Amino acid sequence: MARYTTPESLLADAWAGLQDALHRSDHPFRTPVLGTVGSSGLPQVRTIVLRRVDAESGSLRFYSDSRAEKIKTLANRKDLAWLFWDPSAKLQIRARGEGRLLHPDAADEIWDDFSKTQRRDYAAEAAPGTASPTDATGLPEDWEDRELAETDYARLYFRAVDCQLTELDLLYLDRSGHQRAQFSRSLDDGSWQGTWVIP
Repeated sequence: MARYTTPESLLADAWAGLQDALHRSDHPFRTPVLGTVGSSGLPQVRTIVLRRVDAESGSLRFYSDSRAEKIKTLANRKDLAWLFWDPSAKLQIRARGEGRLLHPDAADEIWDDFSKTQRRDYAAEAAPGTASPTDATGLPEDWEDRELAETDYARLYFRAVDCQLTELDLLYLDRSGHQRAQFSRSLDDGSWQGTWVIP
């Protein structure tokens, strides 16, 4: 791949890769690492699934069980950090922003389109991380026999989180010399202001 000529061309490729990940389950950007500051004050990281990308507004979305630690921490600290890595493109994206729960009405629309298989991720009877004597899923014993309408109880635990990005750090690895650019989002018009930095 040719070297980037401007920070903006690197940014454009980063957004294009994120958009592509929404339509390709095998794209490495599809499962980024998300970082939060836990209730203990220590950093917490986990792999999630990227659910929505809006380059125009500079936002990303993920889904979660409302009882998960990452959702609980948003009540007190909304800072989120994302890490994406595409080994074939040799492109790393580090992003930071604020996470906010999607309005319940909008979350209802997402939930209503879910299949039973999609709903199972939020249907455990106990919260994620609850100790268990076996490697149980936590689902009701009759889960497999239930009709779709009988899984509606799990809507209580479904959350969608939108993250409004404020900072991007993009790194392209190249044997002839790595390239790195940093961007910050303008509070006035939402545009991205970027510059090259030393890798």
